Parts: sequence; structure tokens; C-alpha cells
Amino acid sequence: MARSTALVLAACLLLIGAAAQAATPKFSATASAGSGTINIPGPTDYHFNADTVPVSFTATSSQFEAAGGGAAVSTGLGRSNASASAGLGALHLLAEASANLTSTNGAAMYANGSSSANGSIDDAFTINAVNCQNLSLCGPGALGLLTFSIGASGSIGGNGNVGGNWSVIGQWTADVTLNAGYLPGSPLSPSAAWHGDHSISRNGNGALFESSNGDFGSQTFTVSFAFGTPISLHFAGTVSAAASVGYVFGASSATDAAFRTDLSHTVAWGGISGLTDANGNAVAFTALSEGSGADFAKSFASPVPEPGSVGLLAFGLVVLMLRVRRSQR
Repeated sequence: MARSTALVLAACLLLIGAAAQAATPKFSATASAGSGTINIPGPTDYHFNADTVPVSFTATSSQFEAAGGGAAVSTGLGRSNASASAGLGALHLLAEASANLTSTNGAAMYANGSSSANGSIDDAFTINAVNCQNLSLCGPGALGLLTFSIGASGSIGGNGNVGGNWSVIGQWTADVTLNAGYLPGSPLSPSAAWHGDHSISRNGNGALFESSNGDFGSQTFTVSFAFGTPISLHFAGTVSAAASVGYVFGASSATDAAFRTDLSHTVAWGGISGLTDANGNAVAFTALSEGSGADFAKSFASPVPEPGSVGLLAFGLVVLMLRVRRSQR
């Protein structure tokens, strides 16, 4: 009997330890930015951290060079910027890069900028009924149906002046998964997953490649869950941007290129839009994370602002697009 009691106690301690570990949220963020010119590698700014509380970083890099002399002179400038934030229920990621060059009589020059940002979140929340009148339907362990949304919002794009010696590339990818655990007899799957990605590359020779899968937008899911049982959430996302320009041998040129990959308007939990017991009755509930304190009944998606010129001007995209339009006339 003593041996049996000890085994039961050990098992309980293991379960308690596992539950405590699962309830501890994890947030990580990385931001990296680099730039360079033909003779100068340029600075790289890199930041990373992982913690049990939200984390956020920004990184910037800029490199300028003037070379040559007399009738053959050139200048090059590469710039980049990245930001990454892993917070309650949402990731905010941004990568920007630009490069510009002037070359007289084909003076050798090259410039580039590149940046990336990524983040991840692991958290869990528990759904409990408020003023439950029938424990068999909404008490701890009772099965129910949960309807929620997840998704991403932002923008991706870049270009260079027509016919120049330039190239740009950028991409984003994001995943959100939910798992309500092993639920024998549940009418629906206790897990759901959302994925999105988009990549673009183009150059001054007119080459263009673009692909996307599960692009920007929100998706709604309905899954089975158990009242009083933790539901795990995982978020992961990455963005990148790069731009480069080069001189044309024997010719004078002015070349610009820029790219921006923006998930700063979030990869996010969109909130709970419906919750019922096994009989289809709506249930008043709470959906709180014991570890982070986040309320997952609500949405963590940021409102998407109207396109502004401040961020674009910072990396020359507005001027660049005007040049492109003029060249196409």
C-alpha cells in the first residue's frame, strides 16, 4: 500500500510540474540589419532575447562611400531597418532595405542593405464557465466547442528604377497553432493551424518572381476543448528585405532600389467569437492565461492604419516609385 501511495504521489508531482512548465509563457524576438558598399562591408546591428515576458527590439544599419576621382567618381549608400516584437497574443515584425548609387563615367561602385526580423510566442489559456448551472455540461473536464480567428495583416513590396542595375527581394512567413489536448469522444478536432507566406524578387532586367500561400487575412476555426483544461498556443513569424545596386561599366548611372516587408500590423490571435457546451448552448466564460495574464477572449490584432508616407520616405520608396512611373511614361 505504501509503495502504491508513493507511486501515485510521484505521478501527481510529475503532472503538477508538467502543468507548471506548460503554463510558463515564452517570448522571443530577433532583429538584424546590415549594409555595405563596394569597399566597406558596413555595420551589422543584431539583437536577440527570449524571456517569460514580452520582448521587443529594433536594429538599424547605414553605410556610405564616395570613391574615384576626376572625371570618374561614384557614391553608394546602403541602409536597412528591422523591428521585432513578441507580445501578448501577437507578433509585430518589420524589415526594410534600400540602396542607391551614382556613378560618373562608370566609376566602380556597389551598395546594399538587408534586414530580417523574427519572433515566437508560446502561451496557454484556460476556458472556465461563468455561473455554470450544470457541471456535466460546463464544469471542469466537460467538452465544448470553441470558435476563434487568427491571421496576419501588413504589406510587402519593393522596386527599383526601370532598367537599372539593381535587385530586390523580400519575404514573410507566419504560423499560428492551437492545441486543446487529447480529448477522447470530442466531436471535432481539438487542434487548428494557420499558415501564411509571401515572397517577391525582381531586378532591373525585368525578371520577377512572386509566390504566396495563405496570404494576409484572417481565418476562423472551430475546435473541441475541455472546460478547465489549458489550451496551448504557438506563434512564429519571420520577415526579410534586401536591396542592392551596382554600376554600369563605362556609363554614368543613378540607380535606386528599396524593399519593405511589413508584418508590424500583426500576426495575431483574433479573439473568440463563439463558445458552446456539448449541447450547443452558449456559455458565458473567461479565457485567461495564468502565466502571462492575457485575456484570450478578446482580439490582439492591431488596426491597420492608412498607408502613410513617413516610413516609405525614410527608405526612399516614394521617390523611387515616382521615378519608376516617370520612366514608364
